[in-house]
Amino acid sequence: MLLYLLYKVARGDILYWPRIEGAGGVILSFFARVILKVVVDFSGCVHFRHPFEMGGLAFSMSMIWAQIFSFVALIFFEDDDSKEEITIFLSCR
Repeated sequence: MLLYLLYKVARGDILYWPRIEGAGGVILSFFARVILKVVVDFSGCVHFRHPFEMGGLAFSMSMIWAQIFSFVALIFFEDDDSKEEITIFLSCR
């Protein structure tokens, strides 16, 4: 999340629509960007792929991260009996 926000600041794209100048606008934009990132990370909503929202690269990296993280979480799963079934399910989705 921090890397995403730093990326938006570096591009000068942290202020969200409508652009409210001053500290209030930055705070509202910060919360809007955080909520947007959480929605995209956990739902894969393709409507936010537009460059004015997350952007193509950030959206693509978010989707790749979501696919990889399910296998990382499986490493910490302790039920060895169903681990193989879950691995097959994750590979087929």
